[in-house]
Parts: sequence; structure tokens; C-alpha cells
Amino acid sequence: MAKTIADCASVTISGFNGSTHPELLTLALAARFARETRPRDLTLLVGIGQGDRRGRGLDALAQRGLLRRLIFSHLGTCPLLQSFVRDGLVEAFNLPLGVFSQLLRCAPHPYVSRVGLN
Repeated sequence: MAKTIADCASVTISGFNGSTHPELLTLALAARFARETRPRDLTLLVGIGQGDRRGRGLDALAQRGLLRRLIFSHLGTCPLLQSFVRDGLVEAFNLPLGVFSQLLRCAPHPYVSRVGLN
């Protein structure tokens, strides 16, 4: 999946704190960026921050150039992404979780993964 993400894509990653986070996806995406500097300038949409406050989870994506924009409701478990927001390294939009959920629900072309449905 990480190989299919293009520059400037919008990516939504689900999970809740340390639970149900697709760790292999974020690690593969971070490794691809470190190796190829691709994809670049992603918009990352996350409702609840997914991490362990020690670098796992979404913090793997805290690499300059990988993310351009971050739309989120909570980053309490992602200190590296918090520092990107605080230091102005990404455009950041903090929305209440209910508003964020409605934003996703209204997406014109949602893609729903079948992973975990069986």
C-alpha cells in the first residue's frame, strides 16, 4: 500500500491511540520516504492520535517533506507530530472529533479498506 501513495495525496489513517493502528503501513511509508524522498507533501487526516508517546505510530511520519498538511482532532500520543505543528513545519488544522467525523463522512470518493473485515 505504501508504494501506491503519490506525491500530494490525502491519506487517512484510522486507529485509536495505540490500538488498531496500521503500524506496518506507517513504517513502510516512512521507510519509502527515507529511501526515495517520495511521496512528498502529503495531507494526513487523523481523528485520534495514534502512538505511544515514544515514537511509534504516526510519529514515524514526522519527517520534513513527507507531510505538508495535518488535519486532526487529537495528537496527545504523537509528540513528534506535535512538534511539527508547534514549529510550523506543517499546515495544521485542529477540528473537534465530531466535525472531523462528518468531514470524512462527506468525502466525495471515500475508499474503505477491506482489511480486518473478515
